Amino acid sequence: MAAASDADAHEIVRLELLAEQVADTSGTVESFLANLAEAVHGAATHAVAFTSVAGVRHGLALAPNRRAPARCAARPAAGSPDARSAAS
Repeated sequence: MAAASDADAHEIVRLELLAEQVADTSGTVESFLANLAEAVHGAATHAVAFTSVAGVRHGLALAPNRRAPARCAARPAAGSPDARSAAS
């Protein structure tokens, strides 16, 4: 992009995409969290900012409702056969 525009280009990292990439290679919740922290730190060395869909939609007024760990574990993964049958 920088070469095409003959200007400086700077990377903004979207947190959801980074988390998806990490999730694809993490086998457990613990490894996902450790790998995500490492990925965020790595991205911070070259990115000028991070962004999130939640931040774009709600801004700084976001007041997330934290789910209990048992509720998170019980929820089927998006796109899984269990999630598709629950939606119908």
